[in-house]
Amino acid sequence: MRALRTVLVFTLLLLAVSCEIPFALDNVSEPAIYIELIPASPYKTAFFKVGYAEPPYGKPGVRAHTPAVQDISLSLNGQPVQLEPEAMVNGNLITVVPQDFEPVPGDKVDISVKSGSAPLASASTVIPPLPVLESVEMVPAGEDSTSKTAKVTVKLAGDVKEGEYYGIRLLEKVTIVTLSEGFQTDTTVNFEYKLPGQVASREDLNSLDLDAFANVQYNGALTDEGLNISGPMMLLTAKQFKGASYSFYVSRGSGFDWSILFPEGIDLPEPEMPLGDTQMPDIPQTETLVLVDNAQYVVELYRLSEELYNYFKAQYLMEFNMLSNFGVTPPNFTYSNVLGGLGIVGGISGVRTQWLELPDTSPLSICKKAI
Repeated sequence: MRALRTVLVFTLLLLAVSCEIPFALDNVSEPAIYIELIPASPYKTAFFKVGYAEPPYGKPGVRAHTPAVQDISLSLNGQPVQLEPEAMVNGNLITVVPQDFEPVPGDKVDISVKSGSAPLASASTVIPPLPVLESVEMVPAGEDSTSKTAKVTVKLAGDVKEGEYYGIRLLEKVTIVTLSEGFQTDTTVNFEYKLPGQVASREDLNSLDLDAFANVQYNGALTDEGLNISGPMMLLTAKQFKGASYSFYVSRGSGFDWSILFPEGIDLPEPEMPLGDTQMPDIPQTETLVLVDNAQYVVELYRLSEELYNYFKAQYLMEFNMLSNFGVTPPNFTYSNVLGGLGIVGGISGVRTQWLELPDTSPLSICKKAI
């Protein structure tokens, strides 16, 4: 029996050795060109980025092969696009500004870059068709929803088909007008992109689809108010649509009432006060009338090229990969459509609605509030 155990141990050791895969740590990769170009319609594509990616091993060349503007060839439907001669340089990455570059749906964009010892990198994309909105409806949500929560239903002119890719964003505009004791009015306007919510009640928890939560940060904008605001874009395919319609929830405040996740009737504990703090300190109060406390929303609907959707989805999977967050697997979800290099060249087009108001928000509500 002891001899049998010895044989088994020896066999397992041989198997373990045979499973080892040797790999070199030196000279295992070549430099590559990085391209990030997302041509958009109908708004102007202000800039794009090109970089020189050094090999992971070996002595790096400090800005030795940083691409220059003259290394870049950009064309629209086969016609060369002029580039601003000066580019903003950040290490091995440059930001380039194209001149008179305003593609429309159906246009083809090509780019190629050659710099240093890196291979020629090239990619192309076609600007997707504009989404055609038939209607956008905003109505109060069900009884089990959060306060001031509305259900928004976006309906396209035709059913969404397999192989079509969309993105949706929601820009919130909150306007508050106050009147102080000295009859001085003060107006505050705030803009913020909010993630279209998918859970408004306990019943919604029974039909959760993780793909329905795929989203990325996007800094482009169809609205001038959101031009400099980076905000979440929900990624959509035919799977998330019901024919031609897609619905989501929006709410003032945090946007979601986490108490609906707990069983009904449970008493949540009150937050404890720090030791020694038996009462709140006295704070001078000033009576202020809130003349207007109004929330309005713009829905932005985008059509994405297939390569851009794949790139955005890979970003989402890399950031929200549960197994990699626990250290079980590496976060290795990547996507690139650049031949001979790295990065993304993908088209996007979009439309927007007019400003919509929450159905339970009164633009002329008057109340007292201590500030």
